[in-house]
Amino acid sequence: MQYDPRNTKAAWKEVSKLDYRCQDSKLELAIPRELIGLKGNHFIFDFKWSDNPAELIDPISFCTMGDTAPNRRFNYRFIWEK
Repeated sequence: MQYDPRNTKAAWKEVSKLDYRCQDSKLELAIPRELIGLKGNHFIFDFKWSDNPAELIDPISFCTMGDTAPNRRFNYRFIWEK
């Protein structure tokens, strides 16, 4: 999903379908690097996990209306060097 605040009727839009696998309490997503702008053999990717938001009004809703990891302003960082 991608958020566009200029679109007042449907601010969230689907960008792509993704392949995924789940088993027990584990979830694996297959996200093409090109989809999120990661190119080459060296990149840094910051991310946050969020689940169970009561309502998705804007991107901040992920933090204020659901559960996130890590909490609040913190994020995970993945560094890829080949």
